[in-house]
Amino acid sequence: MARSFGTEFRHADGDAPVEVDYAANAESLGCAAYRARTEEELERALDAAREGSRPALIECRVEPVPAPPSGAWWELGVPEVSGDEEVAAAARAQRAGAAGQRWFG
Repeated sequence: MARSFGTEFRHADGDAPVEVDYAANAESLGCAAYRARTEEELERALDAAREGSRPALIECRVEPVPAPPSGAWWELGVPEVSGDEEVAAAARAQRAGAAGQRWFG
């Protein structure tokens, strides 16, 4: 499994993750923002976001662990050229996944 490609915020030393206040960030950009820590809070936030008239963000903190295999494929940009073999392998895997993608248009 390849490492993150800029999808995580980390301190300059690369070890500790940076705590990001996504709700405050969304609000600073004019979005409605909600924090959901329980299933009930999530239900209320979804209802409020649907009723709103502007973009909304619902912040749900989750455990940062890989999901179990599902057979799903996520088209995520991967550098196509790299001297790092791990990155090159991820690019090959991404191309193979794209080749098997079904079009539902």
